[in-house]
Amino acid sequence: MKIGELARAVGMTTTAIRWYEAQGLLPRPRRVSGRREYEADAAGALLLVRAAQAAGFTIAETRTLVREAERERESSATWKRLAKRKLDEVVAARERLAAMEKFLRATLACGCVRASDCELLARAGRERPPSRKLRV
Repeated sequence: MKIGELARAVGMTTTAIRWYEAQGLLPRPRRVSGRREYEADAAGALLLVRAAQAAGFTIAETRTLVREAERERESSATWKRLAKRKLDEVVAARERLAAMEKFLRATLACGCVRASDCELLARAGRERPPSRKLRV
């Protein structure tokens, strides 16, 4: 099918499809008179890409999922393995955000006039800060 037909079938723009193809998330289609001709399974690959995006998977993780599906391997096992890891990341990020919220609320409730005299800020400054890396 032509790229416009594929785009309509999955509700994406042709630009997005070309970008996914360039990222290795979609098999390169054959060319007929210089135009892309996609196989029917390209729609399924794009829907998998969308599902991976909704789950917060990285491009590399999504590429792994798509390649497993192309090889007709046990892609659901790969999905479950990556989903478990992503869920662990989400839970850890939520915990870090909750701690940040608690600290910020405490600082807003603090009655100190000068930040340099605030015991709450001094105590926080002495502690090792949590990782700023929020991988979600």
